[in-house]
Amino acid sequence: PDNARVLYLLAEAQLCRIDDGQAQASGLAHLDRSLELDPNQPAAFALRAERHYNRALTDESGEHVIRTLMGLTYDRHALEAALADYARAAALEQNNQYDRRIAHIAELLGRYELATEHLDRVLARLPADAPARAFVQEERDRCAQGESGAREQLAAMIEAAGAPEQTERNLEED
Repeated sequence: PDNARVLYLLAEAQLCRIDDGQAQASGLAHLDRSLELDPNQPAAFALRAERHYNRALTDESGEHVIRTLMGLTYDRHALEAALADYARAAALEQNNQYDRRIAHIAELLGRYELATEHLDRVLARLPADAPARAFVQEERDRCAQGESGAREQLAAMIEAAGAPEQTERNLEED
């Protein structure tokens, strides 16, 4: 009961059982206890952050709900909790995945400067010839433009969807 690593592994196993609400509650309790015993576990913070993010998607309405341009609705409190846990994970370990998740959640919350800052961190760690670099740069540029960047991206997607037949692309081109 006092071994942080064992509690983390137990929580991870329990949280994999998606259809079992009791296992989810027990897993989160074990995860919280693990982090209480050892707050230097970036993977544990990331796991808890992902749980907060997964419960953020909602069909409710109210002041605590955020509606995206695509019409998805998220619970602001759950997104804030996810952002805080991902920030703790990123502070403990330089990890592009953590910074990308922070950028995504910050963008949902309308915190475009924070999103841009974390995408800059990813770009600083990516080699110049990394295949993902152009995509991350595009994502960063969109965030730097704020809400107008997101609107422009959505407009381009809609325009492309309605365009006449396009030449087929292969996986390498994508």
